[in-house]
Amino acid sequence: MTHEAPQVRVHPRVLRYTPTGEITTTLRVTIGTHGPDAVVNGVHLTLPPGPSTTPADATAPGWTVRGTAPGTWHAQPAEPPPAGAPFDLDLTGLRTSPRTGPVDLAVGVALDDGEHLTTHRLFQQDELFAITRLAPTKSHVEYHGSADLTWKGPDGKPFYTLWRSDEEPSTGHPITVDDQGGACRYTVHDLTRDITAFLLVVNGRDHQEDRAVTYVIATKGDVLAGALSVDGTARLLHAPQEVPDIPGTYRADTDGFLSATVTTGSSSSTATLTLTIAPQGADAQPTIRRSVTATLAGRPVTAQLPLPAGSLLTLRCDGAQPIATATWFPLGGGNLGKAGS
Repeated sequence: MTHEAPQVRVHPRVLRYTPTGEITTTLRVTIGTHGPDAVVNGVHLTLPPGPSTTPADATAPGWTVRGTAPGTWHAQPAEPPPAGAPFDLDLTGLRTSPRTGPVDLAVGVALDDGEHLTTHRLFQQDELFAITRLAPTKSHVEYHGSADLTWKGPDGKPFYTLWRSDEEPSTGHPITVDDQGGACRYTVHDLTRDITAFLLVVNGRDHQEDRAVTYVIATKGDVLAGALSVDGTARLLHAPQEVPDIPGTYRADTDGFLSATVTTGSSSSTATLTLTIAPQGADAQPTIRRSVTATLAGRPVTAQLPLPAGSLLTLRCDGAQPIATATWFPLGGGNLGKAGS
């Protein structure tokens, strides 16, 4: 029987690698519709091989992933996925050639009528090309005040763009950064909103890019609202809430920001924290997924993301000894509670 060609999607499009060619990103291969009677017997993947001359195994929950040659893997499910049903293959421990730029990932899905091959253009990026520790030197400023944003950026004085949520429309502007060997500083002025969020993006050669988010609170700042009724005093920013259990899935009762950190407790293995934010409702925005990987023991890495009201937040850890924490900053009354509780 000849089956319909499966639909294959790959996320993320950017793969971060270490100097030895280990990919620190969790690569998700989604196998979609492939006919109601089609059973997936295995998946083959090929990337440009790394410096190793021997095959390297990888890992994926529910699968056995064997390196059959440098840069080539065969994933075998512990149990065949239900016929015709879509599924995700989450791969860690892949190795590739440690070079920056575009690469082609070949994905072969083995059905009983043969292998169906697709090719996906991805971009490899050195893990050191990153923004870390982005934060204001003062989280609260006076109305019309200024704040210094500081962060650790890539070497070589790359190109930065900054978005501000208080601009209408919010468009990015190139900024000139005080960059002292990667220790960066930039001053933002005229802060009048109750909370102003900032998206910082850095770009380098060969499509390299990273981004980070932070925010500054203005005392007695302006509040934008479509329909607001207040009897007395309204308090917008409430007390931060520590996320009690990681991994786990939570639901946000109100808008807010999430700041999450991961480090590895092992000197010989990495730790990855994956955040998935799934807005709910008919007019919901697309799902956001962000992974950050700690490669050195005692050197945490951080991610910050907006968390809309009603959305589902899923936190997942991968690695031998991941140590993860997360804090939710609610912009209004409500909790970040366990989903389904």
